[in-house]
This record gives sequence, structure tokens and C-alpha cells, in this order.
Amino acid sequence: MKLSKILEAIEALVPLEYAATWDNVGLLYGNPEKDIKHITLCLDITSKALDFALSKGSQLCISHHPLLFDPINRFDQKDPHTRIITRLIQEDMAFYASHTNLDAALGGVSDCLLSALGLKKDTSESQDIFFPVEIKEQVKNFDSLKYGRVTFDYDRLTLSSLYEKILSSLDSPGLLMNFDQDGLAGKIYVAGGSFDSDWIEDIIPMKVRTVITGEMKYHHMLYLAEHGINVFVLGHDVSERVVLDPFASLLRKVLPSISIDVYKGLDYNKFVS
Repeated sequence: MKLSKILEAIEALVPLEYAATWDNVGLLYGNPEKDIKHITLCLDITSKALDFALSKGSQLCISHHPLLFDPINRFDQKDPHTRIITRLIQEDMAFYASHTNLDAALGGVSDCLLSALGLKKDTSESQDIFFPVEIKEQVKNFDSLKYGRVTFDYDRLTLSSLYEKILSSLDSPGLLMNFDQDGLAGKIYVAGGSFDSDWIEDIIPMKVRTVITGEMKYHHMLYLAEHGINVFVLGHDVSERVVLDPFASLLRKVLPSISIDVYKGLDYNKFVS
């Protein structure tokens, strides 16, 4: 199948316009007329991910995080990043990024994280805008907040139970938290990847009581603690790789003639086993 047709199918599921304005998504290298028979999905195109893709005979690598983001001034082969890019081009491996648009899309990163944890979105959310209309009117950073999800009020779920649920559901070696006393989870804001500091003043009027995310600065965790908001920090990759298998399954349905493999990255259980 032509690469251009594959991109049409992907972007029908995960539109490029869902991405943040600062992001660099879409086809980053490749000839749209190239025939593609095999795709590898990954969070990041690392040297190991590239080895995996080549071993599978892939002609296209789709990553969550864009390999090309900041301008490259020189292709210094002493630099690991530029070595990977050079090798991709030498191998004529097309590469594509689906980043904040995959965060925002229905069935994307935050939806998959919710599903992995057995949590449910607030049913008053619109499938088009992700948050209730009244919430959209309250918050100044709605466009960036759409990358997360708000759950029902879990007024019987304890933080200790949620802690155990997170550890048992995800391949995580541990968590960072901003609390040391048990309590109730309440309404939960779930956002895979990095927590944007601009969201802090916006989740307070939503009456969020717990945040689950992949990455957050220490002083932001302290600030939320002062507002009575509990935080679980999972690890950036741990919070996002939950999307890889579901995304692969979805692509297999719309691209039945294409072989699709998933490279999941680091397996922390190897270290502790």
C-alpha cells in the first residue's frame, strides 16, 4: 500500500489538527509514493527501536514523540540523535509522529490510560470537546486541557486502593506522590505524559481531587497538595505506552493488508526480576 494511503487512514483516526500548535506531527521523512508492507509503532525512535523495526522488515516507523523537533544545524555522527536520523534516511525508513493529537483523540493516550486503570470518564463530557460545556466556559486553557480526561467522582475509592490498582495495572517500578495519608480519590484528572503547569488553576474549579499523570515538577506537586489535590506521578513512558497496543489494533482494522508490530521500550521488570 502506498504510504500516502496509509497516512490518510491514520489521520482519519487521529487528525493532525488535534495537535498543539507547538507540536511537530505527521510525516517527518518519507516518500508518499513508497510501498509499505510493514509498520512498527513505538513511543520513541531510539537505536533499539530502530533495530527492532529493521529486524521486522518495516518500511515505516510511527512514534508518539517526534524524532525531529528542534532544528538540526549539523549531522554530527558523534551525536546519538543525529546518528539515528542518518540511519533512518540511509535505510529509507519513513518515520511519522502522532503526538499531542494522539493524546487528544478519542481512544488516544489518556483514554487508554483510563481504560488500563479501570476508570471511567464523566458521561457528561461531549465526544467533540472532551469536557462539559460549563467546564469549557470556566477554564482559560481548555485547548490544552483537552489532552486529559476527567472521571466520575470516585467517592468510595481510597487512595491506597488506587495506588495498588496503578501498580498492578501498569508496568511501573513505583510512583511519586504528594501525600502520605490515605483518603478518597474523588474526581480524578488523568493526563498521560507531562502535566502542563497551565492546567493547575483550571482543574481547581472542576473540583478535581486527584491527578494521575506521567510527569510533574516537584513544586507543582507541592502547590496542588496545598489545594488538597492528590497527585500520582507514574513516569512519562509508563503513562503513555498503554496506547501502543490499542492503537496497533485499531490500525490493523483499517489497514488489514499491513503487518504491524509494537516496540514497547524499556521493561523495568527485567531489572527487579
